[in-house]
Amino acid sequence: MMPDRAARDPEQRAQHMLRRVVGACADVIYVYHVRWRRIAFLGPRVREVLGFAGARSHRLKVADFERLVHPADLAGFRRHLAATERAGDGEILSQELRVKGSDGRYRWLMSRDTVLARTCSGGVARIVGVVANIDAKKRMDTELPAAADRLDDILATMGDCYIALDRHYRIVDMNAKAECWLRVRRDDVVGRSYRKIVAPPSDLVEAVRQAVERRVSRSIEIESPSRPGVWLDLHIHPSRDGASVLFRDITERRRAELEAARSGQLLQSSLDALPSEIAMLDAKGTVIAANAAWRTQSGTPGLSGAGVGTDYLAFCTSAGVGEAAGSVRNGLLSLLAGERTSARFAYSMDCGSERRWLQLSAARFEWEGDSRLIVANEDLTDVKQAREALSELSGRLSALREEERQRIAQELHDSTAQHLVAATLNLMTLKAKSVTCPGVHKLLESVETALEEATRELRVFTYLLHPLALENDGLERTLRTYLDGFGRRTRLGVQLVVAGNVEDLPFDLQCSILRIIQEALANVHRHAAASHVAISLRMTARDLKVVVADDGCGMQGAGGETGLTAARNGVGIPGMRARLRDFGGSLDIRSGPRGTTLSARVPLDAVGRRSRPSGHAPALAVAVNGRSHQT
Repeated sequence: MMPDRAARDPEQRAQHMLRRVVGACADVIYVYHVRWRRIAFLGPRVREVLGFAGARSHRLKVADFERLVHPADLAGFRRHLAATERAGDGEILSQELRVKGSDGRYRWLMSRDTVLARTCSGGVARIVGVVANIDAKKRMDTELPAAADRLDDILATMGDCYIALDRHYRIVDMNAKAECWLRVRRDDVVGRSYRKIVAPPSDLVEAVRQAVERRVSRSIEIESPSRPGVWLDLHIHPSRDGASVLFRDITERRRAELEAARSGQLLQSSLDALPSEIAMLDAKGTVIAANAAWRTQSGTPGLSGAGVGTDYLAFCTSAGVGEAAGSVRNGLLSLLAGERTSARFAYSMDCGSERRWLQLSAARFEWEGDSRLIVANEDLTDVKQAREALSELSGRLSALREEERQRIAQELHDSTAQHLVAATLNLMTLKAKSVTCPGVHKLLESVETALEEATRELRVFTYLLHPLALENDGLERTLRTYLDGFGRRTRLGVQLVVAGNVEDLPFDLQCSILRIIQEALANVHRHAAASHVAISLRMTARDLKVVVADDGCGMQGAGGETGLTAARNGVGIPGMRARLRDFGGSLDIRSGPRGTTLSARVPLDAVGRRSRPSGHAPALAVAVNGRSHQT
């Protein structure tokens, strides 16, 4: 008994060790009994591979197993089984076949078999084998060529040139675009160093080295070493086996960028040459560009000087321009919202010991679908001072003109009129003594008539030039008194219509309106041969309109010259226009065979700004789309 037990112990230990090995093995281990033609042993991993329980598989005969083999692989399985029965010791036979699992799906398996035991006659008694699941590998072997084909299609259709390098900087692949650009055939350059093909500059060599050795991606732009003047955009990325290089021709883009840069420099230089302070804002009101005049105002009071990147709307609020800041900000917001296309903002501010008057102009435009604002800040102090000086000079000239008219009227009344009266008295004496001479008497009567007409004309002209009591009586009463005397002296029918309180007009404007009417009536008396003249003054909240209309023969010049052209060549109508221009007014004349109509218009908002005392800052004026409004 002891020897039998001693013999069984090593066998049991061997079986125990075999079970541990089988349990730890990731593949299925089996033993095939040749004589019984069935599986004598099957490892527990069979459940993971085929989904069968080990007990069922242990009783599996060859005939039953063949029903699980894929029909296409059955003949090969039988040949493999026959080969294993003839195998020599140490010989390993392998096969790949598809076997149906418990779920009905075929799986690819690979078995490696060798002889385990022989019979006394030397024939094969048992075969031991290892079965591995190679289903995933087979699927990959099938999918990889398809994926490679798809990759080739992508590389062939992509716009960039593509080159693949290995870790030794040899070309392993390239697409058709790269072949065309490099003027080579893929098969001729695969396996060769890329440096011998493209002659790369040093920065490209360094970028490729960092991608291969340090696994760092790089993007660079270089001039082509083989095509001078041609620029390339390269992207080098590390890959599993080396690096991938993508590049494209960017010569046209670079030329466009250079042209845009030159245009930008030209625009900036042009803006810098302008004396006005100019800046450009984006759709959010942020300063994106400014000229030199604008930049030099940085840190000084006013609405200019905001640096690039500054929120200009917030800058206006803190610019120290008082109430103007809110109006400017609201106006710019309406421009950015598309409610307006342009606007002007006038404001004043203290700069040290003096007060300055400025104007901010803004205009909106579209650039590639985005809104932009051009903002220009101008110092109008010199213009305002020049206008004030011109206004003062105009007032002095008007005063001198009135004094001259008064002097001429006085001289005509005191001297020339008296001489005419004396001549008339002497003529009457001669006429009394010439009764006996009919021819002489008739001539003297003609001279007397001419003297009477000259005296009447002189009295009319003296009355037209005579200074009127405008300051004491007001415009309407002065006009009615004057027109009454004018009608009696000229035997013309005169009508006056006044609508509105014209006495509220500034005194200098009343003087100009009175002189314009006097000049118009003088023209009617001299040239129109009219019997009736109508004058109307109509004052509204926005303007004052003055109309003088007669029923005469019109303004016909010598040689067929039109009345309007003849009027331009005279002195009276240009003088009227000059008077109206001082107040921002205009003059329109329409003349024809049935008479002449003279129409003058003066905007009262301009009059209001002009008549404001100069010691106070002007109200903020906002001009929108060509119209002026006061705030």
